[in-house]
Amino acid sequence: MPALAQAKAQAKRVQCLNNEHQLTVAWLLYSSDYNDLLVPNGGKLPNDKEKNILWVFGWFHSFTQGFTNRAFLLDPQYAAFASYIKTPALYKCPSDQVTYLQSRGRPIPQIRSYAMNLYLAPNSTFTSYTSARHAIFRKSAEISSPANVFVFQDVNRHEDMSRLQGLLSP
Repeated sequence: MPALAQAKAQAKRVQCLNNEHQLTVAWLLYSSDYNDLLVPNGGKLPNDKEKNILWVFGWFHSFTQGFTNRAFLLDPQYAAFASYIKTPALYKCPSDQVTYLQSRGRPIPQIRSYAMNLYLAPNSTFTSYTSARHAIFRKSAEISSPANVFVFQDVNRHEDMSRLQGLLSP
């Protein structure tokens, strides 16, 4: 049984990495389609004055609708990636067991596990969270060392990254 559990966990890690890869492909396609501009990133709440459509609609985890409402991932009026990604499962790591309690105390599973690097095209509401010690990129051509910049990360896993890196090695 332990071997089976390990194989299942390994398969989930591989799927999680594949999801991040697919999100990164959408990120690259967006940039290609929009004259090298990176997709707007950051936070947006209903009735915000922010005009840009972000990669996904939402805010921090305190805005639970951003993590439980599929329209905020798949509807083009809310999400810039909606025309690139039609499958909500790509936004969630299969190991993610996070739920939110709704008004009647019923747990609702979280639909998104990944966050984008804050320094990649942050909107005006999120630039206050950045540090002047790090560069902010608005176009893909501005990223001089792409191999040294992460785009997405799973914000619900606190596993040793070397284990994940081991999956990529032959």
